Amino acid sequence: MILKLPFLLVGAYARLWVQVPRLALLLTIVMLSACGLFLDYAGIDFNFFSEVAQASAFSDGVTGGISPNYPRNVRKWEKLIVKHARINGLDPDLVAAVITIESGGRPTVISHSGAVGLMQIMASDGLSAKLYGNMFKDRPTVRALKDPETNIAYGTMFLANLIKKYGEREGLKKYGPMDRGFQYADKVLHLYYQNDQ
Repeated sequence: MILKLPFLLVGAYARLWVQVPRLALLLTIVMLSACGLFLDYAGIDFNFFSEVAQASAFSDGVTGGISPNYPRNVRKWEKLIVKHARINGLDPDLVAAVITIESGGRPTVISHSGAVGLMQIMASDGLSAKLYGNMFKDRPTVRALKDPETNIAYGTMFLANLIKKYGEREGLKKYGPMDRGFQYADKVLHLYYQNDQ
């Protein structure tokens, strides 16, 4: 029984991470803090443990923010980018790269094809309705898509679904302009990898 105890504890701890990640993170920080106090008392450098705790804070694979290398017009939307990237399981830096390419961080820009806002979403009305009829009838309106939060929420959801269905590069290709093919996807990915933290 004593030999099985560490394995049982590790199994319970792993299930806790899956079922209640915030509680597991809190427990990890408490345990690491306790270890840190002991190591500090013993005169041992414990910077390593604080780095482990910091890394485990984002164990879902999503970083804490966006790279400072993105333009200021994009970085000013960081809170919304991080929020909706996490909700949809995307890396915030990938969303920031899409926004940089699509709109340069300008929330009210409308393209010549009728795409609107930060992530250049085709709207249910306006120019896209004139050019494409009812093709985008289930999408938000131009007015709604000019709101940064609505635009990023819809854009990240749409992008995440494409990436889940087709993979990263193919999903980005389908997200971008119809006539650009992989050129668009490669441009976004290049910027993403260049700025990924």
